[in-house]
Order: sequence, then structure tokens, then C-alpha cells
Amino acid sequence: MTAFCVALAAGLAACGSSDTGNMNPTGTGLTGTWSYSASAVSGDTVSCSVAGATLALTQTGSTFTGTYSGAQLSCTVNGKNYAFTKSGNVTNGTINGQDVSFNFDSATITNTGTVNSGFTSMSGMATATQLGVTVTGPWMANKTN
Repeated sequence: MTAFCVALAAGLAACGSSDTGNMNPTGTGLTGTWSYSASAVSGDTVSCSVAGATLALTQTGSTFTGTYSGAQLSCTVNGKNYAFTKSGNVTNGTINGQDVSFNFDSATITNTGTVNSGFTSMSGMATATQLGVTVTGPWMANKTN
């Protein structure tokens, strides 16, 4: 299961929170730096959390990309603890109204959720599938600049 943690470390992280309001998906509201975390991301005999991740996002219209760094991934797999620090790319980012979706590094790690009307926080659910095991759990991100 060490391979699972290494594979998961290759891309677990994300953005989200909910609020109502009119959103302009052709804007640049997601552009900036975000602090990201995920907790209780679990499934089968795996439980993970992510802390300390910084997302640098650039929105163009209804899409966004960027990078993540400093993601401290902690996992328990079959009772054994593993910890990694990971950096990589935010890919396949889309925004439609308040709905956001993006991946970390690959399409096997997906973050879906909502952004508030002030573009200051986002949250949702992270889903990762690695080596035939799927884990899901909540994530959140707050804009830091």
C-alpha cells in the first residue's frame, strides 16, 4: 500500500465553500493565492488528510490552471502511517456560476465544490482513485491574496 500513498501524494489537494450570489464565470475571481486543506479523505482501509497546501491559480474566462506547493499529505493505510510533502499542477479547472472543479496533476484526483460570491473561500469534496482504491472527503480553500 506504500505505492498507493505515493500515487495519492502525486495529486491530492483542492478549493471550495458555498454562498449564493451572481457570479461572472468570464472573470478572474479565482486568480490569486489560496490556502488548501482536506480532512477525513477516506475509503476502504485508507484515511488521508492534506494540510499546508498553497494553490496559485490563474482564471481565464470559465477555466483556470495553476500550481500547488507544500501539500503535507498524511495517510494511514492498513494501520500504517505515511507522510509526504508534494507540489505539482492544478489542471482541468472549470468554473460555472459558483460551481468549481479541478484536478491535482491528473484526472484521478478531482476536487468539486462551490466558491462564495466574494471569491474568498471554496469548499467541496475531493475524490482520488489510485491502485483500485477510491477515497473521498471534504476540502476547503481560503484566498490569501
